[in-house]
Amino acid sequence: MNRKQKCAIWLGLALFIGMGIFPPWIEHFDTTWDSSHQMRIGPRSGGYHWIFSPPTIPTWARDKDMQAIGLGWEMLWTPRLDCERLLVQWAMVLAATAAAVATLGSGLKNSNLRAPELVR
Repeated sequence: MNRKQKCAIWLGLALFIGMGIFPPWIEHFDTTWDSSHQMRIGPRSGGYHWIFSPPTIPTWARDKDMQAIGLGWEMLWTPRLDCERLLVQWAMVLAATAAAVATLGSGLKNSNLRAPELVR
């Protein structure tokens, strides 16, 4: 394994770990304000946040107008990791890293070898 291949592997590993530390999130909003009315918003993307610091409740859910009609703090808001998107991202990094290692290792293995000369 040459130096360029090792660099490609280290870069792929750094991207893989970075995506795990700063993953994508999904948000769900559910509430019931009487027995016949229910509101559900989501799931929707919560963006990217640190793994130990998930997204916070949005400001519109804390709005006084929302609280006046029985929503707001009574709204059940739950963030969770978007595992499907994270797995797709990890698969893409692994595929790109494997392709880079294969491509960077396809050169001549011995620098003493020369291309065949043309016969006249």
